[in-house]
Amino acid sequence: MNLLKKLGIVIVLLISLSVVIALPPFPDKFEGKLKIDDADAAIGTEIGVYLEGVYLESFETEDEGNYTLFVRGWDLGDSITFKILNQVVGESIRKNGIDMVLDFSVYNDRDEDGTTDDTDNFVGDNGNDIDHNYDDLTLRIADSETINSSYSGAQKVEIKDGD
Repeated sequence: MNLLKKLGIVIVLLISLSVVIALPPFPDKFEGKLKIDDADAAIGTEIGVYLEGVYLESFETEDEGNYTLFVRGWDLGDSITFKILNQVVGESIRKNGIDMVLDFSVYNDRDEDGTTDDTDNFVGDNGNDIDHNYDDLTLRIADSETINSSYSGAQKVEIKDGD
């Protein structure tokens, strides 16, 4: 009888261990502030979640200027990418039930002319003509800030290699 009791305990432990190993990781909680064009994002703003570059799901905000979402499934250590308006706004790594604060900010129409940045000749990258003005201009070359200035009127600037 003693041997049967020990065998029963071993079987119960093995079954319990297999159930624990099969459980998926706990969801990770992400929350923070959310800005679009430097203003609080509206309720219903969509945040896309990608794991290892593969679309997982979208979440809509329920509070103006703030978001809370949970990332479930997949493997621990997988990369998480967050997108708003098809722009990457944040990245993290899949953990096991963490609470993380990540603030997101994205620009959609920086010069407020009604043309989104991805198609605007001035802000976007779809043309050579500057057709909108700002009060100041910052010139960056290879992500290094080189010139801060004020200007009036539209100008076309051409930078030639070796000059």
